[in-house]
Amino acid sequence: MTAPSPALRAEPYPVAAAPRLVSLDAYRGFVMLLMMAEVLRFASVARAVPDSAFWAFFAHHQTHVEWIGCSLHDLIQPSFSFIVGVALPFSIASRLARGQARVRLASGCCCSGCIGERFSCASDGCSAAIDLPARLP
Repeated sequence: MTAPSPALRAEPYPVAAAPRLVSLDAYRGFVMLLMMAEVLRFASVARAVPDSAFWAFFAHHQTHVEWIGCSLHDLIQPSFSFIVGVALPFSIASRLARGQARVRLASGCCCSGCIGERFSCASDGCSAAIDLPARLP
């Protein structure tokens, strides 16, 4: 038996991976550290080491500021919105370069958005806002 000629082989063309945006990855890591600060109880560490300006800084920025100004903790959610906004064009361009249909891309975005919204409302206890027919007269 003869081997098929190279022209007849159906091998996918390799798509070179685009370089990562390191600054965005670093910013995402910093925001994740801010989220974990509450779980890691940096405020407890700051109370245990009262002379450390480093731990005092982290302890202050792991809670919300009362009415005036903001702390880094208050900027976690806006930071994630910013990160998504910056990363989205890169993701779309990558998927289109791999040959994904625009309809499939749009339907995937809608499904992800609906699932994310449902989980968000379920965790916040706002499921009554989603169940509109039961609330209408």
